[in-house]
Amino acid sequence: MAMSQQALDEFKAYRADEENYSGPMDALTYKVLTKMADTDTVQRLFKTVTAGGKTYTLFSLYLVGSAKVQDAIDEMTAKWPTHFIVVGAWHFDGRQVGTQWELDEEGEPTGGVTGTPVYPIPATAYRIMPDTVTYDENGDELTRVPASSNADLRDINLWSGQTHRRFT
Repeated sequence: MAMSQQALDEFKAYRADEENYSGPMDALTYKVLTKMADTDTVQRLFKTVTAGGKTYTLFSLYLVGSAKVQDAIDEMTAKWPTHFIVVGAWHFDGRQVGTQWELDEEGEPTGGVTGTPVYPIPATAYRIMPDTVTYDENGDELTRVPASSNADLRDINLWSGQTHRRFT
């Protein structure tokens, strides 16, 4: 999920003083955002992007899924329509939420998927990806290539045991 700087500031203010926070962030939005994985570290893994006069940063949310999770995400994006952008949602097995594995005659996954992602990847998602950097044997930077399309999307922050995400 990409979050505007204003929403991030509100989250941090709420986190700093949960008992006395009186800003615009509601308890549900705060509760969902507390599921961000290592907030301060992950924030630095991705580029910030300016769009519509706001600066956005990408965060990884790890939520145990059900219709309740989707309802919470949908409610957040409805309440804060220009502050939260869902950049995709994946199951731990790498499939996008809303898709199912294609099965062969024996019921085994073929590697293909069917269905429609619940949260399609925005066409400009690549803008938030970090550059691909190569180094020589001394650790000196040789090349730095920014992503130029969604074909350049790649996993940046996987949990141990998580399967690589499918970006198509």
